[in-house]
Amino acid sequence: MSSTVEMIPFTPALAAEDVNWARVEDGFYVGNHAGVFIGYIEKQSGVSPFAAHDGEANLLGRYATLIEAMTALTTGASLRHGSGAA
Repeated sequence: MSSTVEMIPFTPALAAEDVNWARVEDGFYVGNHAGVFIGYIEKQSGVSPFAAHDGEANLLGRYATLIEAMTALTTGASLRHGSGAA
């Protein structure tokens, strides 16, 4: 009997105070950590209007508040130092 082990990448959570947020325009926010882009949040219409996207534009989820979306990005953000991510 053989078994397969699925490797799940570990992504460290970022300390909220180490993430800088900038409001680019109404309803659009970008985050960075140590100068590395970690993702963006876009306000849309609907029940959960804040859509959080990682640094590669993958949707992480939709959230009821901006703070919830920011938290999702800081706890799920991948740091790509030295990989060319800007």
